[in-house]
Amino acid sequence: FFAVQNFAKPRVTRLRGPGLAFKPSAMVPIPAELSSNRKLQLLLASPRGPIHVISHAEPLEITATRDERAFNEPFLRMALSPSGRYLATVNSTGTLTVMESDFSATISEFITRHSRPPLDVAWCGE
Repeated sequence: FFAVQNFAKPRVTRLRGPGLAFKPSAMVPIPAELSSNRKLQLLLASPRGPIHVISHAEPLEITATRDERAFNEPFLRMALSPSGRYLATVNSTGTLTVMESDFSATISEFITRHSRPPLDVAWCGE
């Protein structure tokens, strides 16, 4: 994975990837100014369930939030809140989950009862 962090002074940098053997089912970038480690991060959803955090540091595989809510179903859509504090996800069973973007806690869950995922997930305010 490669990134350009500043379009005014473009410079391509390589992110340390985990050597994924799958096509991500969803992805969302977290700009450096909004990430917990102040470095650009890319969240990649695996078709098996985990989220992979790709950055300049070692890649991480996140399988659950710290409040122990497991990622058992693959995420099909993800959106970062404008402040970068929250991550909204929709999984393959149609559950909309809002969690802290550092995976420390699940804020809310809503079962949509839809058989197909939405075309997109977006934030309207914080």
